[in-house]
Amino acid sequence: MSRYCDAQTARVGACVRASHRESRYQAALSQLAHPWIATPSVQDFLHACDAQLFSIPLSLRGWVPTAVNCTTGHLSVSYARIPGSAVKTRGFVEAVKRRYDVPVAFNDRDTTVTTFTLPVPYRPNGDDPMLGAQMLKMISLFQGVNVNVSFGDIPPKVLEKSEEAVALPVQDWRAYSFEYDSEIPPKMIFSRADLTGVRLLQVIVSINNDDGHLSYHVKGQIYGKA
Repeated sequence: MSRYCDAQTARVGACVRASHRESRYQAALSQLAHPWIATPSVQDFLHACDAQLFSIPLSLRGWVPTAVNCTTGHLSVSYARIPGSAVKTRGFVEAVKRRYDVPVAFNDRDTTVTTFTLPVPYRPNGDDPMLGAQMLKMISLFQGVNVNVSFGDIPPKVLEKSEEAVALPVQDWRAYSFEYDSEIPPKMIFSRADLTGVRLLQVIVSINNDDGHLSYHVKGQIYGKA
């Protein structure tokens, strides 16, 4: 009877340890989920940003936009008070409240500059197939429009091993960052490109109100097979 109980105890212990190993493996696997699944495609990102951008008035109670920062899910707008304007900060804040019903942030060092943030609805694009040659395609894309771009290698995640030896999953993709400045609207640069495995993270539009000139600072990432 004692031997039987010992055997049963050993089997139960083995099952518990196996269950713990599986739980740790699944937890580790969740940390390696493809990061681009929940983000919009390049075209959807730009379309969503433009839709909100075009709703921004070129003048709001004597204040004018100076910069627009679009990220996934949000668009922040910076406005500046025109020198000599009769509308003070309070009047501008009330105008933003009536139009968008959002709070306004102030610059403590320069009270003539304010910022407010609007939501940007977007649709996740899902899991793109991973293409090993995508990096080369993007380099050629930027060369084709004479845009100088900086690329950076994003180190893969390294999961910490537990005290108990567990075979951990490994990251099955490589990621690269890219960043550039240009006077060409991003939608023109990316209009006809194969953008599989490419995501935009940020587009900053700087506005020169003297001549209406726009410039763009763009950040994104490229994903490919490891």
